[in-house]
Amino acid sequence: MGALALFMLGIIYFASFFVKGVFGAGSMPPLIIFGAWILEPHESVILAVITNSITQFQFVTDMRREADWQIARPIVLAFIVFVVIGVWIFGKLSGSELTIALGVGLGGTIAAEHFGLINRITSRLRKSKWKVGTLIGGVAGLLAGATGAGGVVLLSIFIKSVLEKPAAIRATVLLIASVALFWRAIVFGLGGFITIQLLLESLFLLPIAILGVRLGSKYFHAMRDDRFLRYLTIVLIVAAASLLWRGVFETFFR
Repeated sequence: MGALALFMLGIIYFASFFVKGVFGAGSMPPLIIFGAWILEPHESVILAVITNSITQFQFVTDMRREADWQIARPIVLAFIVFVVIGVWIFGKLSGSELTIALGVGLGGTIAAEHFGLINRITSRLRKSKWKVGTLIGGVAGLLAGATGAGGVVLLSIFIKSVLEKPAAIRATVLLIASVALFWRAIVFGLGGFITIQLLLESLFLLPIAILGVRLGSKYFHAMRDDRFLRYLTIVLIVAAASLLWRGVFETFFR
């Protein structure tokens, strides 16, 4: 990796983890979408999962105090089962196929959240929290395993529809994201996807990621601005669409 590419990757990781510090989640889509323009798509996914897993330890206190375990339990159980299937699909996809999957899966999920489509579905089904949580956890596990991200975005929408306190929402999202990340890292490791090179790259990016998370957490209350989140969503949708075009071009026009 050249110096310019490494510098750009550092900027992507700092900005993505700053977003995570503010909102408690949301770092994986930009890490993977923008990282896939610099790294091979599979490497982008695995590097994001490794680095994200390590940074979750900073949120242990928040999760222990505020997380709603009753809501999180069925989601986590379903996620653990279905993420294994998703990782198997991940291993079967070529680089260009994974690029298309990233564009469709992540872009579609972010767009659905932006236009309120997922929230309409979850708000109608919120009375049966256990059943809906299990269903959404399974779908999120498939999405997260196959594309590396998007699953926690889907889960956070459901959590926001059933919890009211911002601190409880943030802590519960962090709890589920932590289990999701650690389990995915374990499954990736057992599947032989994690290499020494990826671990070294992750260690290099870790200080940048931790700095981004801490600054984001510091400005949690000040930065909870709908306009900030709206602009970020639009940027991610455009980036996902460009990633989809890249995958289609590499598959059919080369």
